[in-house]
Amino acid sequence: MTATATPTSGVPAPLEETTLTIDGVEVSVPKGTLIIRAAEQIGIQIPRFCDHPLLAPAGACRQCLVMVATPDREGNLREMPKPQASCTMEVSPGMVVKTQRTSEVADKAQHGVMEFLLINHPLDCPVCDKGGECPLQNQALSNGRATSRFTDVKRSYPKPIKISTEVLLDRDRCILCQRCTRFQAEIAGDPFIDLQGRGGGHPGRGEHGMLAQQIGGFDEGILGFSAFGADEARDVPRTEEMVGPEGAAAPLAGISYTVGSAETDATGRPFASYFSGNTIQICPVGALTSATYRFRSRPFDLVSAPSVAEHDACGAAIRVDHRRGVVLRRLAGEDAAVNEEWITDKDRFAFAWQALPDVLSTPLVRDEETGELVATSWSEAIALAAEGLAGAVTDGGVGVLPGGRLTLEDGYAWSKFARLVLGTNDVDFRVRAHSPEEADFLGHAVAGSGIGVTYADLESAPHVLLVALEPEDEAGTIFLRLRKAVLAKKTAVTTVAPFATRGTT
Repeated sequence: MTATATPTSGVPAPLEETTLTIDGVEVSVPKGTLIIRAAEQIGIQIPRFCDHPLLAPAGACRQCLVMVATPDREGNLREMPKPQASCTMEVSPGMVVKTQRTSEVADKAQHGVMEFLLINHPLDCPVCDKGGECPLQNQALSNGRATSRFTDVKRSYPKPIKISTEVLLDRDRCILCQRCTRFQAEIAGDPFIDLQGRGGGHPGRGEHGMLAQQIGGFDEGILGFSAFGADEARDVPRTEEMVGPEGAAAPLAGISYTVGSAETDATGRPFASYFSGNTIQICPVGALTSATYRFRSRPFDLVSAPSVAEHDACGAAIRVDHRRGVVLRRLAGEDAAVNEEWITDKDRFAFAWQALPDVLSTPLVRDEETGELVATSWSEAIALAAEGLAGAVTDGGVGVLPGGRLTLEDGYAWSKFARLVLGTNDVDFRVRAHSPEEADFLGHAVAGSGIGVTYADLESAPHVLLVALEPEDEAGTIFLRLRKAVLAKKTAVTTVAPFATRGTT
Protein backbone atom coordinates (compact mmCIF):
# COMPACT_ATOMS: atom_id res chain seq x y z
CA MET A 1 0.00 0.00 0.00
CA THR A 2 1.32 3.41 -0.93
CA ALA A 3 -0.10 6.88 -0.46
CA THR A 4 0.84 10.14 -2.09
CA ALA A 5 1.03 12.93 0.44
CA THR A 6 -0.58 16.26 -0.36
CA PRO A 7 2.04 18.98 -0.86
CA THR A 8 1.79 21.78 1.67
CA SER A 9 3.29 25.22 1.67
CA GLY A 10 3.51 27.46 4.69
CA VAL A 11 1.24 27.45 7.72
CA PRO A 12 -2.41 26.48 7.11
CA ALA A 13 -4.87 29.32 7.19
CA PRO A 14 -6.53 29.75 10.60
CA LEU A 15 -10.16 28.71 10.87
CA GLU A 16 -12.76 31.44 10.96
CA GLU A 17 -14.17 31.69 14.46
CA THR A 18 -17.65 32.50 15.73
CA THR A 19 -18.35 34.08 19.10
CA LEU A 20 -21.48 33.22 21.06
CA THR A 21 -22.70 33.09 24.65
CA ILE A 22 -23.68 29.87 26.43
CA ASP A 23 -25.20 30.16 29.91
CA GLY A 24 -23.65 33.60 30.31
CA VAL A 25 -20.17 32.49 29.26
CA GLU A 26 -18.73 33.93 26.05
CA VAL A 27 -16.92 31.40 23.88
CA SER A 28 -15.26 31.49 20.45
CA VAL A 29 -15.33 28.33 18.34
CA PRO A 30 -14.58 27.53 14.69
CA LYS A 31 -17.35 28.36 12.24
CA GLY A 32 -19.69 25.41 11.70
CA THR A 33 -19.32 24.03 15.22
CA LEU A 34 -22.47 22.50 16.67
CA ILE A 35 -23.93 24.08 19.81
CA ILE A 36 -23.48 20.86 21.77
CA ARG A 37 -19.74 20.81 20.91
CA ALA A 38 -19.32 24.47 21.83
CA ALA A 39 -20.91 23.80 25.21
CA GLU A 40 -18.50 20.93 25.82
CA GLN A 41 -15.55 23.27 25.34
CA ILE A 42 -16.57 25.32 28.38
CA GLY A 43 -17.47 22.28 30.49
CA ILE A 44 -21.24 22.28 30.02
CA GLN A 45 -22.61 18.79 29.45
CA ILE A 46 -25.89 18.69 27.56
CA PRO A 47 -27.68 15.31 27.78
CA ARG A 48 -27.91 13.38 24.53
CA PHE A 49 -28.44 9.90 23.09
CA CYS A 50 -28.36 10.06 19.29
CA ASP A 51 -25.40 12.42 19.12
CA HIS A 52 -21.98 10.94 18.36
CA PRO A 53 -18.93 13.00 17.31
CA LEU A 54 -18.06 10.63 14.44
CA LEU A 55 -21.59 10.39 13.03
CA ALA A 56 -23.57 12.97 11.07
CA PRO A 57 -26.11 14.93 13.15
CA ALA A 58 -29.58 13.38 13.27
CA GLY A 59 -31.64 15.05 16.00
CA ALA A 60 -33.49 11.79 16.54
CA CYS A 61 -33.78 11.52 20.32
CA ARG A 62 -34.51 15.24 21.08
CA GLN A 63 -32.86 14.94 24.50
CA CYS A 64 -30.42 17.82 23.91
CA LEU A 65 -33.04 20.59 23.65
CA VAL A 66 -31.86 24.10 24.58
CA MET A 67 -33.22 27.61 24.20
CA VAL A 68 -31.58 29.66 21.44
CA ALA A 69 -31.72 33.37 20.68
CA THR A 70 -30.11 35.02 17.64
CA PRO A 71 -29.79 38.64 16.49
CA ASP A 72 -32.15 39.77 13.72
CA ARG A 73 -31.23 42.12 10.87
CA GLU A 74 -31.49 45.14 13.16
CA GLY A 75 -29.33 43.50 15.82
CA ASN A 76 -32.18 42.81 18.22
CA LEU A 77 -31.84 39.52 20.07
CA ARG A 78 -34.86 37.31 19.37
CA GLU A 79 -35.45 34.02 21.11
CA MET A 80 -36.80 31.12 19.11
CA PRO A 81 -40.33 30.13 20.17
CA LYS A 82 -39.44 26.50 20.98
CA PRO A 83 -36.40 24.64 22.30
CA GLN A 84 -33.94 23.55 19.63
CA ALA A 85 -31.83 20.40 19.25
CA SER A 86 -28.28 21.47 20.08
CA CYS A 87 -26.78 18.47 18.25
CA THR A 88 -28.00 19.67 14.84
CA MET A 89 -27.76 23.48 15.05
CA GLU A 90 -24.53 25.26 14.19
CA VAL A 91 -23.37 28.32 16.08
CA SER A 92 -23.82 31.81 14.63
CA PRO A 93 -22.35 35.21 15.58
CA GLY A 94 -24.03 36.76 18.58
CA MET A 95 -26.07 33.65 19.39
CA VAL A 96 -27.19 33.26 23.00
CA VAL A 97 -27.81 29.73 24.23
CA LYS A 98 -29.44 28.72 27.50
CA THR A 99 -29.07 25.09 28.50
CA GLN A 100 -30.84 23.20 31.26
CA ARG A 101 -28.58 24.98 33.75
CA THR A 102 -30.02 28.45 33.17
CA SER A 103 -33.35 27.90 31.39
CA GLU A 104 -36.40 26.37 33.08
CA VAL A 105 -37.97 25.87 29.66
CA ALA A 106 -35.01 23.82 28.40
CA ASP A 107 -34.87 21.85 31.63
CA LYS A 108 -38.59 21.06 31.46
CA ALA A 109 -38.29 20.06 27.79
CA GLN A 110 -35.46 17.64 28.60
CA HIS A 111 -37.47 16.15 31.46
CA GLY A 112 -40.43 15.72 29.12
CA VAL A 113 -38.37 13.97 26.44
CA MET A 114 -36.91 11.65 29.07
CA GLU A 115 -40.42 10.83 30.30
CA PHE A 116 -41.49 9.88 26.78
CA LEU A 117 -38.39 7.71 26.26
CA LEU A 118 -39.10 5.82 29.48
CA ILE A 119 -42.81 5.27 28.83
CA ASN A 120 -42.27 1.97 27.01
CA HIS A 121 -38.76 1.25 28.27
CA PRO A 122 -38.69 -1.87 30.48
CA LEU A 123 -37.52 -1.62 34.06
CA ASP A 124 -35.04 -4.45 33.73
CA CYS A 125 -31.83 -2.62 34.61
CA PRO A 126 -30.74 -5.33 37.12
CA VAL A 127 -30.54 -7.92 34.32
CA CYS A 128 -29.59 -5.65 31.41
CA ASP A 129 -26.04 -5.97 30.09
CA LYS A 130 -25.84 -2.18 29.85
CA GLY A 131 -26.71 -1.71 33.52
CA GLY A 132 -23.96 0.18 35.32
CA GLU A 133 -22.57 1.83 32.18
CA CYS A 134 -25.83 3.03 30.61
CA PRO A 135 -26.28 6.65 29.47
CA LEU A 136 -30.04 6.25 29.81
CA GLN A 137 -29.66 5.30 33.46
CA ASN A 138 -27.34 8.21 34.17
CA GLN A 139 -29.43 10.83 32.40
CA ALA A 140 -32.70 9.52 33.81
CA LEU A 141 -31.27 10.45 37.19
CA SER A 142 -29.76 13.78 36.15
CA ASN A 143 -32.39 14.98 33.69
CA GLY A 144 -35.50 12.93 34.41
CA ARG A 145 -38.48 12.88 36.74
CA ALA A 146 -38.32 11.19 40.11
CA THR A 147 -41.61 9.37 39.52
CA SER A 148 -43.51 8.16 36.45
CA ARG A 149 -47.00 9.35 35.49
CA PHE A 150 -47.50 6.44 33.09
CA THR A 151 -49.96 3.86 34.41
CA ASP A 152 -50.81 1.79 31.31
CA VAL A 153 -49.21 -1.41 30.06
CA LYS A 154 -45.81 -0.96 28.41
CA ARG A 155 -45.33 -2.08 24.82
CA SER A 156 -43.34 -5.28 24.50
CA TYR A 157 -41.83 -7.46 21.78
CA PRO A 158 -40.54 -11.03 21.71
CA LYS A 159 -36.83 -11.02 22.54
CA PRO A 160 -34.03 -11.39 21.90
CA ILE A 161 -33.85 -11.32 18.12
CA LYS A 162 -30.69 -12.88 16.74
CA ILE A 163 -29.98 -10.43 13.94
CA SER A 164 -26.53 -11.99 13.46
CA THR A 165 -24.41 -14.69 15.04
CA GLU A 166 -22.90 -12.15 17.46
CA VAL A 167 -25.52 -9.39 17.81
CA LEU A 168 -28.81 -9.77 19.69
CA LEU A 169 -31.61 -7.19 19.64
CA ASP A 170 -34.04 -6.40 22.47
CA ARG A 171 -36.55 -4.11 20.79
CA ASP A 172 -38.24 -3.27 24.12
CA ARG A 173 -35.22 -1.22 25.16
CA CYS A 174 -34.62 0.59 21.86
CA ILE A 175 -35.19 4.37 22.00
CA LEU A 176 -34.83 4.82 18.21
CA CYS A 177 -31.73 7.02 18.47
CA GLN A 178 -30.54 5.50 15.15
CA ARG A 179 -26.90 5.35 16.17
CA CYS A 180 -26.63 1.77 14.94
CA THR A 181 -28.29 2.38 11.58
CA ARG A 182 -26.29 5.56 11.00
CA PHE A 183 -23.01 3.82 11.81
CA GLN A 184 -23.77 0.98 9.42
CA ALA A 185 -24.77 3.34 6.61
CA GLU A 186 -22.21 6.12 7.12
CA ILE A 187 -19.11 4.43 8.53
CA ALA A 188 -19.20 0.73 7.63
CA GLY A 189 -21.23 1.04 4.41
CA ASP A 190 -23.39 -1.98 5.32
CA PRO A 191 -26.97 -0.70 5.76
CA PHE A 192 -28.33 -4.10 6.75
CA ILE A 193 -30.47 -2.75 9.60
CA ASP A 194 -32.85 0.16 9.42
CA LEU A 195 -35.96 1.72 10.91
CA GLN A 196 -39.06 -0.35 10.15
CA GLY A 197 -42.62 0.91 10.41
CA ARG A 198 -43.96 4.31 11.41
CA GLY A 199 -45.14 5.86 14.65
CA GLY A 200 -46.10 4.03 17.80
CA GLY A 201 -47.98 1.25 16.05
CA HIS A 202 -51.08 -0.55 17.15
CA PRO A 203 -51.16 -3.70 19.29
CA GLY A 204 -53.98 -5.38 17.37
CA ARG A 205 -53.69 -7.43 14.22
CA GLY A 206 -57.08 -6.43 12.93
CA GLU A 207 -58.01 -4.41 9.94
CA HIS A 208 -56.36 -1.24 11.23
CA GLY A 209 -53.31 -2.78 12.85
CA MET A 210 -50.09 -0.78 12.29
CA LEU A 211 -46.46 -1.81 12.37
CA ALA A 212 -44.71 0.06 15.17
CA GLN A 213 -41.47 1.85 14.40
CA GLN A 214 -38.53 -0.35 15.36
CA ILE A 215 -34.94 -1.22 14.49
CA GLY A 216 -34.18 -4.44 12.68
CA GLY A 217 -33.48 -6.29 9.48
CA PHE A 218 -36.32 -6.86 7.05
CA ASP A 219 -37.83 -10.14 8.22
CA GLU A 220 -41.58 -10.63 7.96
CA GLY A 221 -41.54 -13.24 10.69
CA ILE A 222 -39.92 -10.79 13.12
CA LEU A 223 -41.71 -7.65 12.04
CA GLY A 224 -45.06 -9.31 12.58
CA PHE A 225 -46.92 -9.02 9.30
CA SER A 226 -48.35 -11.79 7.18
CA ALA A 227 -49.12 -12.32 3.52
CA PHE A 228 -52.69 -11.06 3.97
CA GLY A 229 -54.16 -14.38 5.05
CA ALA A 230 -56.69 -12.74 7.36
CA ASP A 231 -57.65 -10.14 4.74
CA GLU A 232 -58.16 -12.75 2.06
CA ALA A 233 -60.55 -14.61 4.37
CA ARG A 234 -62.63 -11.43 4.68
CA ASP A 235 -62.37 -10.84 0.93
CA VAL A 236 -61.62 -7.12 1.29
CA PRO A 237 -61.19 -4.97 -1.85
CA ARG A 238 -57.61 -4.57 -3.06
CA THR A 239 -55.56 -2.24 -5.19
CA GLU A 240 -52.69 -3.04 -7.55
CA GLU A 241 -51.12 0.36 -6.87
CA MET A 242 -49.64 -0.92 -3.60
CA VAL A 243 -48.34 -4.43 -3.09
CA GLY A 244 -47.34 -6.42 -0.06
CA PRO A 245 -44.07 -8.25 0.69
CA GLU A 246 -44.96 -11.22 -1.53
CA GLY A 247 -46.32 -9.20 -4.44
CA ALA A 248 -50.00 -9.57 -3.57
CA ALA A 249 -52.34 -6.62 -4.10
CA ALA A 250 -52.75 -4.53 -0.95
CA PRO A 251 -56.15 -4.13 0.74
CA LEU A 252 -57.94 -0.80 0.43
CA ALA A 253 -59.38 -0.89 3.94
CA GLY A 254 -56.82 -0.20 6.65
CA ILE A 255 -53.15 -0.98 6.71
CA SER A 256 -53.38 -4.60 7.91
CA TYR A 257 -49.64 -4.94 8.47
CA THR A 258 -48.71 -4.23 4.88
CA VAL A 259 -45.15 -3.02 4.56
CA GLY A 260 -44.36 -0.62 1.75
CA SER A 261 -41.00 0.24 0.27
CA ALA A 262 -40.58 3.19 2.64
CA GLU A 263 -40.82 0.85 5.62
CA THR A 264 -38.26 -1.76 4.59
CA ASP A 265 -34.53 -1.45 5.10
CA ALA A 266 -32.12 -0.40 2.39
CA THR A 267 -31.04 -3.88 1.35
CA GLY A 268 -33.36 -6.58 2.66
CA ARG A 269 -30.28 -8.71 3.41
CA PRO A 270 -29.20 -10.22 6.77
CA PHE A 271 -27.10 -8.18 9.19
CA ALA A 272 -23.67 -9.40 8.07
CA SER A 273 -20.91 -6.85 8.40
CA TYR A 274 -17.21 -6.82 9.23
CA PHE A 275 -17.92 -4.05 11.77
CA SER A 276 -21.30 -5.00 13.25
CA GLY A 277 -19.97 -5.19 16.82
CA ASN A 278 -19.46 -1.42 16.94
CA THR A 279 -23.24 -0.98 17.01
CA ILE A 280 -23.30 -2.79 20.37
CA GLN A 281 -20.76 -0.44 21.90
CA ILE A 282 -22.31 2.82 20.68
CA CYS A 283 -25.87 1.79 21.59
CA PRO A 284 -26.81 4.16 24.48
CA VAL A 285 -29.19 1.56 25.97
CA GLY A 286 -29.22 -2.22 26.19
CA ALA A 287 -31.05 -2.78 22.91
CA LEU A 288 -28.09 -4.33 21.07
CA THR A 289 -26.12 -6.87 23.07
CA SER A 290 -23.29 -9.29 22.42
CA ALA A 291 -24.22 -12.96 22.24
CA THR A 292 -20.90 -13.96 23.82
CA TYR A 293 -21.15 -11.46 26.73
CA ARG A 294 -24.89 -11.49 27.40
CA PHE A 295 -25.73 -12.21 31.08
CA ARG A 296 -22.14 -13.22 31.87
CA SER A 297 -21.01 -10.33 34.05
CA ARG A 298 -21.67 -6.81 35.32
CA PRO A 299 -19.46 -3.87 34.32
CA PHE A 300 -18.35 -3.28 37.91
CA ASP A 301 -17.17 -6.92 38.18
CA LEU A 302 -14.75 -6.55 35.28
CA VAL A 303 -11.09 -5.62 35.28
CA SER A 304 -10.15 -3.58 32.21
CA ALA A 305 -6.78 -3.37 30.51
CA PRO A 306 -5.81 -1.38 27.40
CA SER A 307 -4.32 -3.40 24.57
CA VAL A 308 -3.71 -3.55 20.82
CA ALA A 309 -5.64 -5.79 18.43
CA GLU A 310 -3.59 -8.70 17.13
CA HIS A 311 -5.54 -9.86 14.08
CA ASP A 312 -3.83 -7.44 11.69
CA ALA A 313 -0.95 -4.98 11.67
CA CYS A 314 -3.12 -1.85 11.94
CA GLY A 315 -2.50 -1.45 15.67
CA ALA A 316 -6.11 -0.72 16.57
CA ALA A 317 -6.60 0.23 20.21
CA ILE A 318 -8.85 -2.11 22.20
CA ARG A 319 -9.93 -2.57 25.80
CA VAL A 320 -9.88 -6.08 27.23
CA ASP A 321 -12.37 -6.78 30.04
CA HIS A 322 -11.72 -9.89 32.10
CA ARG A 323 -13.13 -11.43 35.25
CA ARG A 324 -11.30 -13.98 37.42
CA GLY A 325 -8.68 -14.44 34.75
CA VAL A 326 -11.16 -15.10 31.92
CA VAL A 327 -11.62 -12.61 29.09
CA LEU A 328 -15.34 -11.88 28.71
CA ARG A 329 -15.37 -9.12 26.11
CA ARG A 330 -13.34 -6.71 24.06
CA LEU A 331 -14.28 -3.13 23.33
CA ALA A 332 -12.86 -0.55 20.94
CA GLY A 333 -10.41 1.85 22.50
CA GLU A 334 -10.23 5.52 21.59
CA ASP A 335 -7.21 6.35 19.46
CA ALA A 336 -7.89 9.28 17.17
CA ALA A 337 -4.60 8.75 15.31
CA VAL A 338 -5.32 5.11 14.44
CA ASN A 339 -8.76 3.51 14.66
CA GLU A 340 -10.72 6.46 16.11
CA GLU A 341 -13.43 4.47 17.98
CA TRP A 342 -14.02 1.53 15.63
CA ILE A 343 -12.62 -2.01 15.43
CA THR A 344 -13.41 -5.03 13.29
CA ASP A 345 -15.54 -7.93 14.47
CA LYS A 346 -12.44 -10.12 14.47
CA ASP A 347 -10.78 -7.81 16.97
CA ARG A 348 -13.95 -7.64 19.07
CA PHE A 349 -15.22 -11.22 19.10
CA ALA A 350 -12.32 -13.51 18.12
CA PHE A 351 -10.90 -14.09 21.57
CA ALA A 352 -12.54 -17.39 22.48
CA TRP A 353 -9.34 -19.23 21.56
CA GLN A 354 -7.75 -17.90 24.73
CA ALA A 355 -9.98 -20.10 26.90
CA LEU A 356 -10.11 -23.24 24.74
CA PRO A 357 -8.94 -26.48 26.38
CA ASP A 358 -6.31 -27.13 23.68
CA VAL A 359 -4.51 -23.83 24.23
CA LEU A 360 -0.96 -24.46 25.40
CA SER A 361 -0.41 -23.29 28.97
CA THR A 362 3.04 -24.82 29.44
CA PRO A 363 5.95 -25.24 26.99
CA LEU A 364 6.37 -28.59 25.25
CA VAL A 365 9.62 -30.23 24.09
CA ARG A 366 10.07 -33.38 22.03
CA ASP A 367 11.51 -36.38 23.84
CA GLU A 368 14.54 -37.68 21.94
CA GLU A 369 13.76 -41.33 22.70
CA THR A 370 9.99 -41.52 22.12
CA GLY A 371 9.54 -38.53 19.81
CA GLU A 372 6.53 -37.40 21.84
CA LEU A 373 5.93 -33.86 23.07
CA VAL A 374 6.19 -33.60 26.85
CA ALA A 375 5.58 -30.69 29.21
CA THR A 376 8.58 -28.94 30.69
CA SER A 377 9.53 -25.77 32.54
CA TRP A 378 10.06 -22.41 30.86
CA SER A 379 13.72 -22.30 31.85
CA GLU A 380 14.45 -25.69 30.25
CA ALA A 381 12.42 -24.83 27.13
CA ILE A 382 14.27 -21.53 26.65
CA ALA A 383 17.62 -23.24 27.21
CA LEU A 384 16.82 -25.92 24.61
CA ALA A 385 15.62 -23.28 22.11
CA ALA A 386 18.79 -21.24 22.59
CA GLU A 387 20.90 -24.36 22.14
CA GLY A 388 19.07 -25.27 18.93
CA LEU A 389 19.38 -21.75 17.48
CA ALA A 390 23.09 -21.62 18.34
CA GLY A 391 23.62 -24.92 16.58
CA ALA A 392 21.73 -23.70 13.51
CA VAL A 393 23.84 -20.54 13.35
CA THR A 394 27.02 -22.63 13.53
CA ASP A 395 25.84 -25.08 10.89
CA GLY A 396 25.14 -22.45 8.25
CA GLY A 397 22.91 -19.68 9.49
CA VAL A 398 19.21 -19.09 10.07
CA GLY A 399 16.48 -16.90 8.63
CA VAL A 400 13.57 -15.27 10.43
CA LEU A 401 10.01 -15.32 9.07
CA PRO A 402 7.95 -13.37 11.65
CA GLY A 403 4.82 -13.14 9.47
CA GLY A 404 2.98 -10.19 7.98
CA ARG A 405 0.59 -9.40 10.83
CA LEU A 406 2.99 -8.18 13.50
CA THR A 407 2.68 -4.77 15.06
CA LEU A 408 5.49 -2.28 14.50
CA GLU A 409 6.91 -2.94 17.97
CA ASP A 410 6.91 -6.72 17.56
CA GLY A 411 8.50 -6.48 14.13
CA TYR A 412 11.24 -4.25 15.50
CA ALA A 413 11.90 -6.74 18.33
CA TRP A 414 12.17 -9.62 15.83
CA SER A 415 14.58 -7.58 13.71
CA LYS A 416 16.84 -6.72 16.64
CA PHE A 417 16.83 -10.33 17.85
CA ALA A 418 17.74 -11.63 14.40
CA ARG A 419 20.56 -9.16 13.79
CA LEU A 420 22.14 -8.94 17.25
CA VAL A 421 21.58 -12.44 18.64
CA LEU A 422 21.39 -14.66 15.57
CA GLY A 423 23.73 -12.56 13.45
CA THR A 424 21.58 -12.64 10.32
CA ASN A 425 19.92 -10.11 8.07
CA ASP A 426 17.52 -12.68 6.60
CA VAL A 427 14.33 -11.19 8.04
CA ASP A 428 11.22 -11.28 5.88
CA PHE A 429 7.49 -11.46 6.45
CA ARG A 430 7.06 -13.43 3.20
CA VAL A 431 7.92 -17.01 2.41
CA ARG A 432 9.20 -16.30 -1.09
CA ALA A 433 12.71 -15.10 -1.87
CA HIS A 434 13.18 -11.64 -3.35
CA SER A 435 15.81 -10.35 -5.68
CA PRO A 436 18.84 -8.30 -4.60
CA GLU A 437 17.34 -5.27 -6.35
CA GLU A 438 14.16 -5.62 -4.33
CA ALA A 439 16.15 -6.08 -1.12
CA ASP A 440 18.13 -2.89 -1.83
CA PHE A 441 14.92 -0.98 -2.56
CA LEU A 442 13.20 -2.19 0.62
CA GLY A 443 16.24 -1.36 2.70
CA HIS A 444 16.65 2.12 1.22
CA ALA A 445 13.17 3.35 0.34
CA VAL A 446 11.13 1.57 3.03
CA ALA A 447 13.20 0.53 6.05
CA GLY A 448 15.56 3.48 5.78
CA SER A 449 12.92 6.17 5.29
CA GLY A 450 11.10 5.86 8.62
CA ILE A 451 7.36 6.10 9.09
CA GLY A 452 6.28 8.55 6.42
CA VAL A 453 2.60 7.69 6.01
CA THR A 454 0.05 7.88 8.80
CA TYR A 455 -3.64 7.05 8.88
CA ALA A 456 -4.42 10.75 8.65
CA ASP A 457 -2.34 10.89 5.45
CA LEU A 458 -4.59 8.22 3.93
CA GLU A 459 -7.54 10.57 4.30
CA SER A 460 -5.72 13.54 2.76
CA ALA A 461 -3.79 11.77 -0.01
CA PRO A 462 -5.19 12.52 -3.48
CA HIS A 463 -4.52 8.95 -4.64
CA VAL A 464 -3.95 5.67 -2.79
CA LEU A 465 -2.72 2.49 -4.50
CA LEU A 466 -3.57 -0.89 -2.97
CA VAL A 467 -1.44 -3.77 -4.21
CA ALA A 468 -2.77 -7.26 -3.38
CA LEU A 469 -4.52 -5.92 -0.28
CA GLU A 470 -8.18 -6.40 0.60
CA PRO A 471 -8.50 -3.82 3.41
CA GLU A 472 -12.04 -4.66 4.47
CA ASP A 473 -10.98 -8.20 5.30
CA GLU A 474 -7.27 -7.83 6.06
CA ALA A 475 -6.94 -4.30 7.51
CA GLY A 476 -10.25 -2.94 8.74
CA THR A 477 -8.80 0.31 10.08
CA ILE A 478 -7.36 1.15 6.66
CA PHE A 479 -10.67 0.31 4.99
CA LEU A 480 -12.67 2.67 7.23
CA ARG A 481 -10.16 5.47 6.74
CA LEU A 482 -10.18 5.07 2.95
CA ARG A 483 -13.97 4.84 2.80
CA LYS A 484 -14.24 8.01 4.86
CA ALA A 485 -11.88 9.84 2.52
CA VAL A 486 -13.58 8.55 -0.65
CA LEU A 487 -17.02 9.61 0.58
CA ALA A 488 -15.60 13.05 1.37
CA LYS A 489 -14.30 13.17 -2.24
CA LYS A 490 -10.74 13.73 -1.01
CA THR A 491 -9.13 10.51 -2.17
CA ALA A 492 -9.21 8.17 -5.16
CA VAL A 493 -8.29 4.53 -4.58
CA THR A 494 -6.81 2.18 -7.19
CA THR A 495 -6.53 -1.56 -6.54
CA VAL A 496 -4.10 -3.97 -8.19
CA ALA A 497 -5.36 -7.48 -7.50
CA PRO A 498 -6.34 -10.64 -9.38
CA PHE A 499 -10.01 -10.26 -8.40
CA ALA A 500 -12.36 -7.34 -7.83
CA THR A 501 -14.08 -7.64 -4.46
CA ARG A 502 -16.85 -5.73 -2.70
CA GLY A 503 -14.28 -3.74 -0.77
CA THR A 504 -12.67 -2.68 -4.02
CA THR A 505 -15.81 -1.03 -5.28
